[in-house]
Amino acid sequence: MSTLSCNNPSDHEATTPAPRDSVRRSFADDLQFLRKYDSVVVLESGTSRAIVSPKYQGKVFTSTNAGDKGPSFGWIHYKAFDGPADPHMNAYGGENRLWLGPEGGPYSLFFPPGAKMEFANWKTPAAFDTEAWDITDHSTRTVSLRKNMQLTNYAGTQLKLAVTRSVTLSRTAAPSTASSACPSTPPSIS
Repeated sequence: MSTLSCNNPSDHEATTPAPRDSVRRSFADDLQFLRKYDSVVVLESGTSRAIVSPKYQGKVFTSTNAGDKGPSFGWIHYKAFDGPADPHMNAYGGENRLWLGPEGGPYSLFFPPGAKMEFANWKTPAAFDTEAWDITDHSTRTVSLRKNMQLTNYAGTQLKLAVTRSVTLSRTAAPSTASSACPSTPPSIS
């Protein structure tokens, strides 16, 4: 199954200045910024690129379909990198990440056993919020990362997990009518 969409800005969006953090940056701009904080992995296939971060839980921060000078399709929360860690969840941005659940209920991974289920006690487990992952395999188009986790759910059950995440940038296909009509369509990441 494939999904394709084109977003054309409305007249209002075209005339409304963007806030400073939402300035359109190139893929190269975002890559330069992220390299200050992490030894990121850049996946490539033709002119398609994707930035994957081992330090930030193997997330795909951004991608492009037009090479280094092309548009960066991801959202990066620049201010979060220099600020203090958030006790609940650190929103650094990104296009794609791994998330575990449930967030609430009797088997929640986000509340300690016996705590009242309210925001003050909700916390994203460090293993998929602030801890780095190990690269286990890497090629031009694919990177695999692994994280060993020990989590305790709300019921008090200790979970030992070995989570492997593989990110693959699909091979560049010949342009189709749909992709030429939508030049800002992100590359396919699986």
